[in-house]
Amino acid sequence: MKRILIIFAALAAVSCKSDKAEPAGEQPYFIFDKVTYYHKELAQGFVDSLYANQEKSRKDQGLLQIVTGNVPVNPRDTLFVNNMEILEFSKKEIDKSKNEQLAKIFSQKNVTNSVEETACKPIFKDILVFRQKGNIVGVAKISFDCKKQQMVGIRYSPEDFGKAGEYEELQKLLGSL
Repeated sequence: MKRILIIFAALAAVSCKSDKAEPAGEQPYFIFDKVTYYHKELAQGFVDSLYANQEKSRKDQGLLQIVTGNVPVNPRDTLFVNNMEILEFSKKEIDKSKNEQLAKIFSQKNVTNSVEETACKPIFKDILVFRQKGNIVGVAKISFDCKKQQMVGIRYSPEDFGKAGEYEELQKLLGSL
């Protein structure tokens, strides 16, 4: 009976292993097989004028919620993807060959560097939608100007994101698309 339990436990442990190994010392925020990149060029003055406008259109309200607000609040909130297309964000499917590099950028790392906090009000003009088997598993909204991020669907706290040069690496990768 003990042998059967030991064999069963060993089989269970082996079957629970992930297909992809995580790099040593790094834990990815997202487990994904596809990434879609959205971008919209917006000036601070334009966003400020939208805020000041008392009679915002639904389109303007939607844009503000995405680029300055907390939309989406979770990965199951998929309506915002359709809204980004309505709001004329440019859309690019990132080649799967970049997935390993993206997983490395979007991972928890042991860092001791500090990043100077800015009083900059972020405009999230760059948005990455992470999918696994067709389902949205996470979203990363990035403000390169302010070096700030807003992520949902993450497996670990992103408090150290940017301290190891992630903004620069990501900007370089996205600029090469």
